Amino acid sequence: MSLPILNVLENLGVPSVASEVLILNEPFDWTNTNSVIGQIEDRLIARNIELVAKKKILKIVTEALDNVCKHAVKYPSQHVSSFICHLDLNERLYISTRNLVPNSEVGPLINTIQALNFANQEELTKLYKEQLKYGKLSTEGDAGLGLIEIARKSTENIKFTVEYHDIETSNFTFLITVDLKNY
Repeated sequence: MSLPILNVLENLGVPSVASEVLILNEPFDWTNTNSVIGQIEDRLIARNIELVAKKKILKIVTEALDNVCKHAVKYPSQHVSSFICHLDLNERLYISTRNLVPNSEVGPLINTIQALNFANQEELTKLYKEQLKYGKLSTEGDAGLGLIEIARKSTENIKFTVEYHDIETSNFTFLITVDLKNY
């Protein structure tokens, strides 16, 4: 049994006093991601988030949901993916997703995130351009740009946790932080 998502996020550093922008626990697919992006955009507008920050946030949200749709294990209805967005008093926005991934993909995913976390902005931009130019498309139509783009747009390292679910899958939760004062 995995920890409740809000406990996981608190363990990753989301303050318990951060206000909810949007919490969704449902199976995500291509049919409902536009709705989620629209809901986030409406809530950012209501909070008077500046245009530059809003565009970067929406890019992160799009890439995060894209990752869930492409890489989440399809599982019986009792297990759903999560998308959560919180805003704290210090003007930090926390964006997270949680979904089941095959255990065989956990190690490579962790390695990729750790490599991105060690790269500076110049290295991330170079990596992004190289991936655009030389990257190969996967069977899902993925060119490997999503996590690079998230790392480029976030203001802190990507945080994550993995919880064993069963012999084939694990819950993968990642957290992206955007400091709105830095835009």
